[in-house]
Amino acid sequence: RRSMFGAHLDDFALTFNGKPAKLYSSRGQQKLIVLMLKMAQIQQLQAGQGSDTQLTFLLDDFMTDFDPLIAQKLIALCLGLKVQLIFTSPLNDSLEKKLLSKYNVHIVNIS
Repeated sequence: RRSMFGAHLDDFALTFNGKPAKLYSSRGQQKLIVLMLKMAQIQQLQAGQGSDTQLTFLLDDFMTDFDPLIAQKLIALCLGLKVQLIFTSPLNDSLEKKLLSKYNVHIVNIS
């Protein structure tokens, strides 16, 4: 049996350069679209809830498909969100760690 209503049935299609992103975008481009949607969602939540709302944004092994220039720009955008920001990476010497070391952030290594 199957429910015929609910959020699980909601679907939408994203286009990138006029073509379906699901079919014609690279993995990095798809991740970029998702990240930008999440950042817009955070900004919308902050605008609706007020500046005293504390949000946490977790990016779990998310930067691996971006080149250093794009990753640097995305990290700067994320840091500008004024949220608790958590990046994870399975690599000890990751691009995120190198880029984040330029900012006043706390880096935790778990071995």
